[in-house]
Amino acid sequence: MIHASPPTIGIIGGFGPDTSAAFCARIVQHAHASKPEHSPAFVVDFVSVPPDIASKAIAGSRAAGKILVAAVNDSIRRLHTTGVRSIALPCNTLHLFADDFVLPSPLRLLHIVDAVLLELKHHHVKRIGLLATGLTVSSGLYSCRCRRQEVQCFVPSVALQRRLNKEITHFVSTGSVSDCCTTTFAAIFQECGNQEVSAVVLGCTDLGGMLERCGLACPLVCIDSMDVLAKACARHCV
Repeated sequence: MIHASPPTIGIIGGFGPDTSAAFCARIVQHAHASKPEHSPAFVVDFVSVPPDIASKAIAGSRAAGKILVAAVNDSIRRLHTTGVRSIALPCNTLHLFADDFVLPSPLRLLHIVDAVLLELKHHHVKRIGLLATGLTVSSGLYSCRCRRQEVQCFVPSVALQRRLNKEITHFVSTGSVSDCCTTTFAAIFQECGNQEVSAVVLGCTDLGGMLERCGLACPLVCIDSMDVLAKACARHCV
């Protein structure tokens, strides 16, 4: 008789769909790197996100983000019935509303920003350039936490942030990058270089996939929030 390991992690997917699928694959990769003979056990609940609400949240609408919290809580309730002990949400922007998540005991949230800050501390990074959605940037989700750890946080200029918002929206809705995506990233990396940052933080889980599709590598030390959270999940799965 085969005795399967019960799932310990519940993944809330769908914000956006392509990145959620890549996130699950990344968990498996990190788990196998840690324990090659071990298959990680986790459960995924995919949420269908209205494109218009997603695009408004990306552009900076807190009201749109609030609307999505109800979908997150519905997903948490479904995952709770499976017996998982931790929840992971591979979407930085929605962590702005983490206090509104209803987590029945003994569930806990693996907070993506906290995971990134631990990574920064591990690498002794004290000056970052943050690439993220408009709402993540304007809310101070990263900058406030960085300040408490005495980490300086620089963000793109207003014009470049608008361009980045459009590129993220395009990727989330189509799974592809626009013809302007490479030049947008290059301009932002140039700004980060001018600020003499120690590392670039991809504070939106879609950005790594976007860079990959552009065939572009970050010219600076790059910390991908999606990869950091996937590592944290893998540690709980093995």
